[in-house]
This record gives sequence, structure tokens and C-alpha cells, in this order.
Amino acid sequence: MRFFVVSFVLIGVGVAGAQASRSAEEYVRLAMLKDQFVTYSCIRTLHRWDDDECIRVRRDQASSGANKITVLSPLSKQGRIIVDDGRQWTSYDPDRQLVVLQESPVSKVSRAEIEARFEILKRNYNLRKEGVDRVAGRVAVRIALEPRAEDLVFARRYWIDVEKFVLLRVEWTDPSGRSRIVSDTLSISFPESLPAETFQTKLLGKPETIRVQAPKRMSRVEEVSKAVGFEVIVPQKMPAGLAFTGADVVYGRRSVMAALRFTDGATNVTIYQGKGDGNDAPWRFPPGGKSLKVGSVYLAVDGDLPPSGKEAVFQALKQAVSQVIGAPVEIEDRHEDCDRKGIRFEPVTDRARLTRDERTIFAPCA
Repeated sequence: MRFFVVSFVLIGVGVAGAQASRSAEEYVRLAMLKDQFVTYSCIRTLHRWDDDECIRVRRDQASSGANKITVLSPLSKQGRIIVDDGRQWTSYDPDRQLVVLQESPVSKVSRAEIEARFEILKRNYNLRKEGVDRVAGRVAVRIALEPRAEDLVFARRYWIDVEKFVLLRVEWTDPSGRSRIVSDTLSISFPESLPAETFQTKLLGKPETIRVQAPKRMSRVEEVSKAVGFEVIVPQKMPAGLAFTGADVVYGRRSVMAALRFTDGATNVTIYQGKGDGNDAPWRFPPGGKSLKVGSVYLAVDGDLPPSGKEAVFQALKQAVSQVIGAPVEIEDRHEDCDRKGIRFEPVTDRARLTRDERTIFAPCA
């Protein structure tokens, strides 16, 4: 018995030593690089910041980045499946008998892009180790990300597996001090591999299938302007250290839109710009809740920001537009349902944990 106790203590000391051997910066960097390329199966709860809905999912992931998410609860969403096999992204809603297909985004993020994002993060956050906890039976280092623009973005806390560098838990805290765990792993295992059939979608009946063209990254904003048919405006002065990372063309059934991507390393923001049809905007509910109207072009801001941050970005966009056209711009507030006119926006993602697939579960029409 004494040998068992001593062994247990030594194991604990070893874990503490492993935790102390890396800096907070290195743990976050390794999580950003490795998290989406570790083979595991887990049960996880997801909470959206702005309401009390809790969704429980099973996530299976391969070292290739292929992944499958199955919704376990609530009952209203149970059975929804999202599969990304590295070639094709598939969303299946059995209740609506609807399948949505799109090119996989897994291979589109390079190591260089992740390293660049990490450098941006270091400029905008102070990273601090707070201790070691157990999450889902795993030893996890707890790291606080304290933003320098503390009034505009969420402070974050990551629990990172000290061995596998998987983010096991993520917490956000807004400028008022209100906190919420937005992603929490309840159980997790790390098999050597997963069966190939794991990433196959089994359909019930004959659901309707919709193919959606994936957003297309352009090397220059001028190319985006040419594709959408109007001059795209890029704000030069963004708050909270938000850096421009690229521009995409988003294809809808009736419209083509520009999507400008910004990040502070942890927070992600997208500015959408699209042409309206007559007096109608290219959306019924603009991302972020309101839009700017410049002639026939509408602009909107979306991102994982608290209200103060969204307003700051919106004002930066408004200023940029006013400088370009030399006149005030019209603001429209619309709060209708989320049924868009053929536009399927790519959700803004938290690359470190809340993946594109997981955020899509909250809003199947987004």
C-alpha cells in the first residue's frame, strides 16, 4: 500500500513538472497547431454566449483533421450530423430531411497561417498559467488570455491537455466580468485510429440535397471587388488590434458577397459586403444585427465579440465608408428571423476551439 501511495505521489509530481516545463505561450501555440489534428473521440457540451441553450455532442476526429459531430441533445436537435472527411463537408438534418454539401475547409489552413495568428495573439493578449486541473479525467493546464483591449473583447481561459495539446475547456469573460464556459469536454479517449466508416454519413429516407459553393479566398481585394461587382471597402484602422487576414468571395443562390476576415489572434471578425436587389438587402437578418447601406451595397459586421467590441468595429467600418464616399451613411437595424435569401454565411470561428462545425450546430440556417 505504501508503494502505491508513493507511486501516486510521484506521478502527481511528474505531471506538475510537465506542466511547469512549458510556458503559457508554448501551450497555446501547440494547441493552435495540434488540436485539430489529434485522433480522439469525446463527449462535449457547447454553450452559446448570448442564450442559455446547451448542446451536447459527440466529436470523433482523426489525425488527418477529418471529423464528425453528432448532436446528442437537446431533443429538438438530436441526430443532426456534421461530417468533414477532408474532401467534403456534409451537414445532415434528419428532421428537415436536408443534406448540405460543401468543399472541406480542413486543408485550407496552413501551419504558416496558424503561426502568424499566434504572433497576432501575442501582440494582443497577456498569456498566464494559472495552474493544473483535471478535465474529463485528463491533466489540463489552465491558461488565462488577458486582452490588452479589455473593454472591447472577451478575456478567455483555456484548459489544454498537457500531453495531447487538445483544448478540453474554453471560458469567455466579458468586460463586465460575466463568465461562461462555452465548450466543455465531459469524456475523451485517444485511440490510435478510427474506423474509416466513422466519417461516413448514414442517411434516413431520401433527403433533399443542396450543394453550396465554398467561400473562395482571393489573393487581392481588387479580385474580390471584381467578383462581387462593386468596390469592396477595407477599414484601415480597426480597434482591439484586429488584423486583416484575407478576403473571400461567398457564393449564394441569388447573390455573391465579399467577406473580409480579421483577427486579434483569438477573436475573429468578418465584415460582409453584398449588393441588394432593388430595395431588398442581400439578407433578411444581417450578421451582427444591423447593416450600413451605401447606394445598393449593404455592409455588416459579425464576430465573437461583446456588444462594445461589435459597436467599435461597426464605427470603424462606418468611418471607412464615409471617408471613401465623402458623405454620411445610412444605418439599418433589422431584427427578423434568420432565413436568408439563399445566402449561407460561413460562421465566424474561434480557431483554437469552437470549430466551424460546432458553431453551425447552433444555427442551421447560418
